[in-house]
Amino acid sequence: MAMVVDGSEWKFDGWSSQQISSAMEKILNRVHIALERNESVWVGEELQIQKVFGDFDLWGLMSSESPVIIDPEIWEELAAWLGRGCCYLDEEWPIDMHEAVTEIDGSNVAENSDVAWAHHNVRAGRAVACLSFNRKGVYSTSSRVGTANVHWVTDETSTLEFWRTAIDVEGDTYESLRRLAPHAFPSLYIHPDAWTGLHRLSGGYLEHRNEVKRHFAIFNDYGTWAFMCPPPALAPNEAMGLDPSQAPSNQIIERRFVGFNVDISPENPSVYRNANCRRAREITIEARELYCEWHAKIQAHQNRIHVHPPIKESNGKFIIAIVHEHLELP
Repeated sequence: MAMVVDGSEWKFDGWSSQQISSAMEKILNRVHIALERNESVWVGEELQIQKVFGDFDLWGLMSSESPVIIDPEIWEELAAWLGRGCCYLDEEWPIDMHEAVTEIDGSNVAENSDVAWAHHNVRAGRAVACLSFNRKGVYSTSSRVGTANVHWVTDETSTLEFWRTAIDVEGDTYESLRRLAPHAFPSLYIHPDAWTGLHRLSGGYLEHRNEVKRHFAIFNDYGTWAFMCPPPALAPNEAMGLDPSQAPSNQIIERRFVGFNVDISPENPSVYRNANCRRAREITIEARELYCEWHAKIQAHQNRIHVHPPIKESNGKFIIAIVHEHLELP
């Protein structure tokens, strides 16, 4: 469950100093985000000693003879990261690691131990992606012993796609969802009541897992926008209103989610007025009590995901509050 740097891309011949610096900054930004999320970023043993520009290895580009000049802050960040001792060869090796990957998307490729590390881990049911400068998306990889779909990631979108697929690679179970959710849905605060509630869905979690994951992804990516963005925008690519303090109406919030094929609405006022019904929809985060009336309908007449907009106590994350077959009504 990690990313490995694809060292084969670290060939900078013909690149300008600015191009190299920009590429380094981009990859260091992804590393920084990954480490903040407690994700591992591995490198191969060749990365720091292979030739990356003419006869120069990576650290040789710091010398006075270097044909390019890289910002000192980039060198400091590289040293801090690579000095952590993050070589994957120190980890448990997957079976058949000695078998080279021979094809990527049907094209022959040179031997690359970094890609082989991802390939054989995925074949073994352990999600590993390649951290890339340029290549992005899912590619079929082949070795003599089998095939595997490997993700190359460059930005937040491709990284989230990898982690969401990782849930499936590692079993597509309740346990893999719960373990990988902080990485697949980093903008969500999932309350303990929600995790317990997944077992209370009519038909059980496994029957509805694809819809649960789809709803979590939409709430992660667009939940805060849908609840907080000033009207009249109904889609993320539409301009928001001139008054940034204006809150969207319930109708606009519902229409925004319709665009993502999510059926969501608030409870009727009578639910709040009934003490038992109100308490069933309340959660507490750091002593702050929240009434979570908004609920998405996995099915028309049963199975609900109750949510709440971000608050300070949720660290500004969109809240998945309660999952239930159907809470009590008046």
